[in-house]
Amino acid sequence: MKTFRLNRSGRLYTTSAYVKGEKGQIIFSLLLDTGASFTLLSGNALEKLGYEIHSGKTRYPIVTVNDKLTVPRISLQKFSCLGCTLEPFKVLAHDLPSSARIDGLLGMDFLTMFDFTINTRQGIVTVR
Repeated sequence: MKTFRLNRSGRLYTTSAYVKGEKGQIIFSLLLDTGASFTLLSGNALEKLGYEIHSGKTRYPIVTVNDKLTVPRISLQKFSCLGCTLEPFKVLAHDLPSSARIDGLLGMDFLTMFDFTINTRQGIVTVR
């Protein structure tokens, strides 16, 4: 069992994720989003890692606050978050507004693969 401290901004919690690509590794700041079906990462950052997000990849519909979009779904070489590493791991690629101050969303596709307990009062996640 491992426990990780979350970063808190108001009622929202973020954590860090490490993504590896052909051109290196980037640390992403992700909103812990139990309302998101899929993990979503910045398309611009993924392109810097060497991922081709617009080359005929599978596309998925998403609903944002302002719009309905269809975004690429790509397979990452390596994704590590909250002490868990997946090789490969599929994510949606889309840039959130810069005002969001995050690089993406950590969705239920990742969270349901493991036994997580989220303690919002303490701002921690425990992984068993």
